[in-house]
Amino acid sequence: MIEFLNECILPVNLPVTILLGLVLMYWLMVIVGVFGMDTIDFDLDGDFDLEGGIDTDVDAGSLVGDFFRFMHMGDVPVMIVVSFFVVSMWIVTIITNHYFNTDFSWLITGILIVPNLIVSLLATKIVVMPFATMFQHENDIELDRQEMIGQVGLVKTSEITDVFGQIEVAHDGPPVTLNVRTAPGQRLAQGDAAKIISYDAANDIYLVQLSKWEKE
Repeated sequence: MIEFLNECILPVNLPVTILLGLVLMYWLMVIVGVFGMDTIDFDLDGDFDLEGGIDTDVDAGSLVGDFFRFMHMGDVPVMIVVSFFVVSMWIVTIITNHYFNTDFSWLITGILIVPNLIVSLLATKIVVMPFATMFQHENDIELDRQEMIGQVGLVKTSEITDVFGQIEVAHDGPPVTLNVRTAPGQRLAQGDAAKIISYDAANDIYLVQLSKWEKE
């Protein structure tokens, strides 16, 4: 046990060990109530300013947006995905350095970073998949698909296009988040009112169009 702990704090393993410690500390603070449950998810659908002014959209059609969807970040709270990735990266790094970097060389550690990342991402996706199904199921409990047609929801992502987007619709109990699309060439912005006009059962998505909030 002592040898294992010593390996965990070796210089080549220390960065991932620190990351793991931060993740564990975060979840401890969630448990004790320092952080609210709403902090486990946040919007990754906005525009990010890279390289001092290059506006890169992480939504539909971008590599980053595709990566987020591949990792189920639209279905599972971001911090759950990040936490599983950090745990996977920590395990893979410890194992690879133990068996393939017995001298604990920084050069070999650097060479192993890319394969470690790939294995960790794949492991994270596999582990997260059941959670994606679970969260989608929670949204779908007692949700009548045809009943949703005609409902107006709030656009939650930075935009909705014909390949990407989500809205939040008031329903019995907590609001539900739905995957939606627009007709080709149409685009809705975050905060718009989106009216559901049809449901695509094959892809489990709703078609929406720009609407106005109905006066109560």
